[in-house]
Amino acid sequence: GLVALIWPHQTTQVGRAVVETPWPSFGVGLLTIVAATALIIALAITICLSPIAVLAALALGAAGLFGWIGIGTLIGERLLQVLKAHENENQNESTPMWAAGLGTLLITLISVGLSAAFCLAPFGWLLIFTLGCLGLGAVVLTRFGTTAYAPSRPTPPPPVLATDEEPEPSEPQEGAENNKPPEGEGAEEAESSET
Repeated sequence: GLVALIWPHQTTQVGRAVVETPWPSFGVGLLTIVAATALIIALAITICLSPIAVLAALALGAAGLFGWIGIGTLIGERLLQVLKAHENENQNESTPMWAAGLGTLLITLISVGLSAAFCLAPFGWLLIFTLGCLGLGAVVLTRFGTTAYAPSRPTPPPPVLATDEEPEPSEPQEGAENNKPPEGEGAEEAESSET
C-alpha cells in the first residue's frame, strides 16, 4: 500500500497496461524473466561480475514486486467500487493505498493458499507465474509506470490506384527508323510477313 501511496500514477499506469494489453504484457514479462535469468546466471559465473548479478536480481525482484502491486491495486480498486456501490456517493472515492493494500493482500492470499493446498498447488503456481509475468511485462512496457503504453498499430499500405484501361501503344511514325525489323521474337514474324 505504501508504494501506491508514494507512486499512485505509476501504479495506475502498470494496472492499466495489464488491462489494455494483457497478451503483450504477458509475453514481455515471460521474455524478461528468461533473459534476466540467463543474464544473472552468466554474471554470477564470472567472479568479478557477481556483485552486478546480485544487483540485477534485486532489480528484477523489485520490478516483479511493483508489477504484483500494480495488479493488486487494479483488483483492489474494482473490489472497493463494488463494495462501496451501495454507500453514499461522497464516500465513493478511496485512497490508492487502501486499494493497493486490499488487492495485493487478496491476490497474495489466494495464490499462496492455492499453493499450500496439496491438490491445488499447481493452480497456485500457475496463478503466481501468470500474474507475475503480467505484472513484470506491464512494468517493462510502461518503464516502471512512467509512460503510458500505446501498442503500435501497423501502418496500412498506401492505396493502389486501380486503372482498368490498358495504356495505348503509341502510333509509329513513318520514317527510316520504323522500317527496321523489330528485334526478338517478333523479328521472325516480321521477316516472314515481308516475304
